[in-house]
Amino acid sequence: WAWGRCGNNLVEDCEFFNNIVNPSAEYIEGHGVAFDDFTEDSIIRRCRSYNNEGLGISVNRGDRNTIEDCLVYGNGINGLALSTSNASIVQRSTFANNNLGNSMAPTGRTSEISIASGGNSNTFRNLCLKAKAGGTQYGLDDSTGLTGTSVSYCNITGFTSAVRTATPTNVV
Repeated sequence: WAWGRCGNNLVEDCEFFNNIVNPSAEYIEGHGVAFDDFTEDSIIRRCRSYNNEGLGISVNRGDRNTIEDCLVYGNGINGLALSTSNASIVQRSTFANNNLGNSMAPTGRTSEISIASGGNSNTFRNLCLKAKAGGTQYGLDDSTGLTGTSVSYCNITGFTSAVRTATPTNVV
């Protein structure tokens, strides 16, 4: 959807499916929807992202984005990845049965939701995360170890560990 410095986008009531990985690309692409490379202050609302070879949703280097009321399932790698993204809100959404693998990452990745490369003060609330058969290591992986990640009122099942680094509150 968006690559480059832009903001105030609204993506609503959309379906993203069957996007494929390009083996010649520098990174694994084939995402359902992306707010990448400094897309900020934007919203993905009531969307469905499924059967993509990449991520269900990618937010890379953009701040203050909101993902709400979405259904993300059956994607090749993580359901959602936030990378170097600050103050994003992910709420009232379901992420299930992702990390199915693709030609570049045959077994997918190790989490349903990944926070990487210095994301701060992101909020996750009222989410349902369900691991694929065989389990994925983390439901929500805040590998940055930075402060400010908030995880509350989430139902996270089927993972070796529900949340890495952040401490969930009001677990469902």
